[in-house]
Amino acid sequence: SWEWIYGRKIDFQYELSKRFPWGGITWQIQVDRGMIGDLQIFSDAMDSDFMESIPSYVKGCKYDKKDMIKSLDRVPVENEGQQNILSDMKGFLKEAEL
Repeated sequence: SWEWIYGRKIDFQYELSKRFPWGGITWQIQVDRGMIGDLQIFSDAMDSDFMESIPSYVKGCKYDKKDMIKSLDRVPVENEGQQNILSDMKGFLKEAEL
């Protein structure tokens, strides 16, 4: 179960990286008792302000693909480019090995 695998007191860090047409992205995730305690996103995408806003929506959610993807649904978007970035990130998380 999720509780047995991630919900124990073992803290860890994990890194995910991928390149997209709009730029590369690296997620550095710090997990504390199965919850995302901190998230740093590094990207060479042109919309740096948008990228910097994303971690605050993901921090505090379960270290679980479905919860992480659901948290991205709460990120406000201002244009089609930002919507495409979020869509790519969701697809990336679906494929990622956590």
